[in-house]
Amino acid sequence: MKTTILFVFLLLPISIISQDVFFAIPERASTSPYNCFPFGFNNPLNLKHTESFDATFLLSPSKFLIPELNSVASNLNFTLSDGSNIGVNVAFLGTKKFQYGNFKLSAQKILLQNFNIATSLNINLLSIETYGHKMNLSWDTFVEYLAFSNLTFSFAYKNLLGLNNFINSIANVGLQTNWFKDYTIGAEAKIVFKQYTSYIFYVTFQPFENLYLDFNIQTRPPTLTSGVAYQFNDFAISLFLEYNNYLMFTQTLALILKF
Repeated sequence: MKTTILFVFLLLPISIISQDVFFAIPERASTSPYNCFPFGFNNPLNLKHTESFDATFLLSPSKFLIPELNSVASNLNFTLSDGSNIGVNVAFLGTKKFQYGNFKLSAQKILLQNFNIATSLNINLLSIETYGHKMNLSWDTFVEYLAFSNLTFSFAYKNLLGLNNFINSIANVGLQTNWFKDYTIGAEAKIVFKQYTSYIFYVTFQPFENLYLDFNIQTRPPTLTSGVAYQFNDFAISLFLEYNNYLMFTQTLALILKF
């Protein structure tokens, strides 16, 4: 148990700053052209793919082989009568001795045909039995503009108004195109205010029917992520493998159900 608590103290401060510690899902300002990957967990603009009711379940095994550090999450999306979409995300790791959880409520809507807008309210809760509880709020906003039929610009701002003092505000500016048949290519600048700027490059494509691949490179911290998904009639299964220069390997398995 002492070893477990030590890992928790080392990892949780990092986890509060970067969701990638929990799930190997690339964080992008742009939306994915496919709904077989769980990108909506990080970017509610992807709620545009919601048909009526979707449910996503995530599992990320502990890289340290400690069961208490296995991460689990669920994401429920549904459509309202006015055409807007709502997403409810819950992520958790821990035991009776300690818990770290995240609750996120998101809303998304298409405006004037070319604008996709979304916002999220996040609640982060850290609880350690012998040290008490700590809760923080943060507010994120996202905008995507379809400039041409095959070119989009996107912008995301996380921790709007600096509500959460434990994390830096982050802005993402992205450009995405599908000029090349069956290939979606994108590039983004991720600005972590008062710290650094990172650049992200990615490609998503469909090599065979119902099979989808995604590759993502981030410069700071140096991170490589690859994802594969297979689409069935009413559900999709995807697997992400991420290598981070500091945190080594992380895997995330996702199941997306459509009702």
